[in-house]
Amino acid sequence: MADCEKCRGLGCRVTRGERFAHAEVCDCKKDCEECGGSGLVVENKEGYRYASPCPYCGAVLKNMKKYNNAKIPAAMYSASLKSGGGSRSIVKAITYMKDFVKKYPQEKGFVLYGSAGRGKSSFAAAVLKGLTLKNGKDGLFCDFNDLILQLKGREEGVSEIALLAPYFETEVLVIDGIGMDSRPLTEWEKTVLENIISSRYRENKKIILTTKHGKSDLEEEIGSQAFSKINTMCEFAGLD
Repeated sequence: MADCEKCRGLGCRVTRGERFAHAEVCDCKKDCEECGGSGLVVENKEGYRYASPCPYCGAVLKNMKKYNNAKIPAAMYSASLKSGGGSRSIVKAITYMKDFVKKYPQEKGFVLYGSAGRGKSSFAAAVLKGLTLKNGKDGLFCDFNDLILQLKGREEGVSEIALLAPYFETEVLVIDGIGMDSRPLTEWEKTVLENIISSRYRENKKIILTTKHGKSDLEEEIGSQAFSKINTMCEFAGLD
């Protein structure tokens, strides 16, 4: 059977939500003859009735949930790994990112660096899209400045560690916008970042960073201990 023209066989389409990109079921799955679009089929076995994932669309619904939980910014709903005739460095970086999704978890995480407007955030979002919707992996997109504001504004009685737990635990973490402000990171901000990096380093979990800094400047920005771990966990890909 030919792939659906609307979703190209993915089974869902991604739209721009209010805050985050949102995946919803494509019409081709809403009309599933097996489950009626519920994603579940009721089976009888040895006198018991139980629900099991639909063999035709159950995985689609499961992966959609993973995508929606990843909190990819709404502006990046159409993110893709297309070069658009970019520079050699961009083409090389895109090749690595495609391999990262295709071969996951064999490849290292990566650091995308370069000046503003090079598509770093969008490319990172596209990788997370592929990992969730196609590979069924858990992931989370984190804007670093938003995280800092969230930590500063946390309610009394809510610990910093409790708020950071999802960033420790998710299978793949994107941290977007390291050092994009004109000011350097404060010592507290460095500690927050180092705690996340160290936790993921210990658990051997993938991390993706976007930053304006190349290697030497990034080490100065985040500190030698955090950088040493990132240098072990990640490949560096420049987009200039």
